[in-house]
Amino acid sequence: MNRINICIMALTYKIVTRKAKLKGEEKMLSYALATKQNVCALEETIALVEKISAISSGDVKSVLDTLSDVMARQLAAGRIVDLGDLGRFRLSARSKACEKADDFNRTMLHSPRTIYVPGKQIKQAAKRTSYMLYDAQRNSLAKNPATGDPSTGGSSQEGDPTSNPGGGN
Repeated sequence: MNRINICIMALTYKIVTRKAKLKGEEKMLSYALATKQNVCALEETIALVEKISAISSGDVKSVLDTLSDVMARQLAAGRIVDLGDLGRFRLSARSKACEKADDFNRTMLHSPRTIYVPGKQIKQAAKRTSYMLYDAQRNSLAKNPATGDPSTGGSSQEGDPTSNPGGGN
């Protein structure tokens, strides 16, 4: 199988501060929040697959359309859809709670959620992901005071404690 060499960009984030209840006490806590990312549109994905395979763009589009239909039918039938290295999809039931099981009725059910569990290749890509702090005030990537370079999280950088939040997990 051909592999395309993709330029790995860092996941950009910003620091937000919000109220949170911690042990019954309201505190202001700061944490990382991913910034909006660019979208790789379907047409771009089709073009990339076409470039690294022997399949035409029309065939790729046809396969993706068919896969979407097959997945929808299988999920609606309550089945787990396993797509190998891409991962698995399943629906999850949700509902309102009641005190007695006899009081439960179908009107208490919410729309199901789609649960996605990534496959091995995608999990590995997530492990290799680095972080870049986005400076919303300047509308740019924040500069590391020690190097003057944008902050990346592949390894901790002196002078930028946010360059690797969470210890790289």
